[in-house]
Amino acid sequence: MSSLKSVVNDTIYQEIDVIDELNLERFNELYYNKKPVIFKKAILRDKCFTNWTNNYLKSAIGSKEVDVKYSQGGLYNISNVSQYVNIKVPFTEAVDLISKEVNSQESYYLQQLSIPEIFPELMNDLSLPTSKDPSAHVFSINLWMGSAGCSTHLHFDRSQNFLAQVRGRKEMILFSPEDSVYLYPNTDKKFDHVSRVQITDPDHEQFPLFRKATKYYCLLEEGDLLYLTPYWWHQVQSLDTSISVNYWWNRFDIDHGLGLETMGLEEVCYLINSFITNGFSIDHTDESGEPLLIKAIHLDFEQVLEAMLILGANPDVQSKTLMPGSSAYQVAVNTGKENMVDILNRYK
Repeated sequence: MSSLKSVVNDTIYQEIDVIDELNLERFNELYYNKKPVIFKKAILRDKCFTNWTNNYLKSAIGSKEVDVKYSQGGLYNISNVSQYVNIKVPFTEAVDLISKEVNSQESYYLQQLSIPEIFPELMNDLSLPTSKDPSAHVFSINLWMGSAGCSTHLHFDRSQNFLAQVRGRKEMILFSPEDSVYLYPNTDKKFDHVSRVQITDPDHEQFPLFRKATKYYCLLEEGDLLYLTPYWWHQVQSLDTSISVNYWWNRFDIDHGLGLETMGLEEVCYLINSFITNGFSIDHTDESGEPLLIKAIHLDFEQVLEAMLILGANPDVQSKTLMPGSSAYQVAVNTGKENMVDILNRYK
């Protein structure tokens, strides 16, 4: 493991941890929902790593028409669409455009294209990084293929993310959610996950607090797998012609830091139902065997408790680890959570 400082272009960064093995127990203890980590050369045995040459992809996908973004400056900021244009071309042509060598900053980018929906031919080449996690649900798998120099603007995502680097290298500058106040999120609610700061050339007069933000740096090389925690800010640049696959996923679990505290009842119901429709039981337990209904009471998540009861959770379920043998009602009473007792009484 490494947790060091790097100097890149005369700027000092904290380094993201790098480890050799994706071990679920260690991952849960040190990284899950806490901080990013790189699993070095984790996808070397995956078919996408061994198979995905330009010729292979052209043969597999052919002349299917795809949306490719074009930028004269290499910048792709979703809150500023004037930086790029969208064009439709056959996939084979898109690969040629992305791979060609140019003397300017112009670039082409296949950005966040759903593999199950657009490129189902490639699904058999993928190995889910979450395959050993019985509570994980991957809900989005996307292809990212871009020219050297492609750069996405500083932003965060709200879901768990694994990013597999299949071809080329990418560098990433990251910031902890704790530094969000220094990063000036966009005031437009639609883009409140995008920073207004151009971090490679910041305007310190307009954004004076940016100096206080702690910068993290990582270099993704071919075969690496990055775990990116929700709400961690990141700006990504392709150093070479690059192919990546990302897996957005959530774990059917209840904890702080997952955004549950700010969700309304309808939103929580929708989230939980997405797990149920993908084969999970409403009476799902965490890795220790504790029912999620009990955890909702313990963590005082009223909306989660009510949503689970609305969706058919067993109100008489018993605790296994927090108060072994105690019912949900007893846990609420014994911990003095009258609000939870009231909710349980409404759904008896």
